[in-house]
Amino acid sequence: MKVHRGRCWRRLHHAEEGQALIETILFVFPVCFLLVAGILFFGRAFYCLNALDAASFDGARMGIESLSRRQGTGQGRFAAEQTLVSWHMDPAGAEVLIAPVETWQRGQAVACEVRYPLYVGDIPFVGNFFEGQSLNLHSISYARVERYKSRWAP
Repeated sequence: MKVHRGRCWRRLHHAEEGQALIETILFVFPVCFLLVAGILFFGRAFYCLNALDAASFDGARMGIESLSRRQGTGQGRFAAEQTLVSWHMDPAGAEVLIAPVETWQRGQAVACEVRYPLYVGDIPFVGNFFEGQSLNLHSISYARVERYKSRWAP
């Protein structure tokens, strides 16, 4: 009985096609999936950091622009919360702290710190790396009270 070498070669060739399919399923798809998860994670984190930077800047700026020392913290907190709303973030989850570095006087610095827990539990494989499935982000901005403020009530 004769053995045809062409048939054996075809069988081996078809087996290699199946191997390439298995390698694609086992290696390429998981790597692409991890890349997409990383892009989602870093994109969301950078978006929230930009929003926190804007909120802390606006909070510090409105705190020093108030016409009264007593109203500075309230106006700054309100401005920071409204900035977070404009960035489509929940201000109830944020913590806004506005306080003078030394004393609330002309020429002194005022600090505004905004903290926000970013939920990352819905991104595959990322939520397992953070305690409570949230990443705690914060931003601090400093602004100096104008030295020659003309209408500041003592």
